[in-house]
Amino acid sequence: MILEALGAMVLFATSTILLKKVSAIPFGRLDLFFQSPNMYYVIGMIATALIGFSLSYLAMRGGKSAVVAAIVSSAPLMVMILSVLFLGESYSLKEIAGIVIIIIGLVVLSV
Repeated sequence: MILEALGAMVLFATSTILLKKVSAIPFGRLDLFFQSPNMYYVIGMIATALIGFSLSYLAMRGGKSAVVAAIVSSAPLMVMILSVLFLGESYSLKEIAGIVIIIIGLVVLSV
């Protein structure tokens, strides 16, 4: 149950990172969606979201809904981590403290 929820969280975060890449395409330029690598970002975004929803469904079937929902809903935490790794973004000390608090809360909830 927890592994499925964590997998869903990671996939939703990955989908969000890919959405950030897709959002760089100018609005109204549909022809750019079908050029490589943009097409791969769009396909990856859709695929990770669909698989994430499937894992979320499996986690809900096998576990407590409050715990699963808390884990899956913490996808912004994973987005912050992935955005540092793949997009080169940086965060303040206050934002990093928030990440730590979220992680502590998830550990307490899932034990």
